[in-house]
Parts: sequence; C-alpha cells; structure tokens
Amino acid sequence: MSLDGLVLSCSTTTMMSSRSRRPRSPSRSRLTATLFALTILLPSVDAYTWTFTSTPKQCGNLTISVSGSDGRPPYRVLILPFGPTPLAGNIEARRIMDMPFPNGGGSVGFQLKYPANSQFVAVVSMRLDFHGVSVF
Repeated sequence: MSLDGLVLSCSTTTMMSSRSRRPRSPSRSRLTATLFALTILLPSVDAYTWTFTSTPKQCGNLTISVSGSDGRPPYRVLILPFGPTPLAGNIEARRIMDMPFPNGGGSVGFQLKYPANSQFVAVVSMRLDFHGVSVF
C-alpha cells in the first residue's frame, strides 16, 4: 500500500518538473524592439499608377503610361498570356513579352502580337535600389 503511494508521488513530481520547464514567452519590450527594428530595415513603399492609353487590339500598337510622383524610372512591363489560346487546334501563338520603357521615360509603345480574343496580364515594375543592389 505504501508502494502505490510512492509511485503516485513520483509521478506527480515528474509532472510538476515538466511543467516548470516550459519556455518563457518573450517580454513585451523585446517584442516591441524587434518590431521597431523591422520597420527601420524594411524599404519604403513607392506608389505609382499605370494605364493603357489605347485599347489592346489584335496585332495593334499598345501604349502604356506611368503616372504618379512616387514612381522612379526606369520602368518595365511584363505581358503574360492568360487563359486558353483563342486559336483553333489549341495552337499557342502568344509569347511572354518583357519590354523596358525607353530612355527612362514614363511611357512605352509596342505591337501586341496576340490573336483576337486573347487574355493577358500586364505587370509594370520599377527598379528598386536596396543597399546598393538594383532589382526589378
């Protein structure tokens, strides 16, 4: 009978010691300091808008213009085909297009060599300088 009590007592002691080894949560001041450091190190955000100055048409000239005071040239536009090909026989004639804006300007024009009823996604980006490294 006393042996059962001893085992129960050891069992309780083991459970208590495992609870006392829980990792401590970070203090509020440490968390605040970490968040503050992250906001200092993250790059600033620049805002600009871009628009098609003409309606995209099959094999037509397409012009894209950038506006806004926060954008910094040079810019690029990436045109990505989206969805199924509109051509019969499942022929894919659309290609990914990567066009730099000429001379660091705010607009670019080019021929859109996509068949009628094509869908695509256009992404305009600007160069970012981050600690001496230029990234698009």
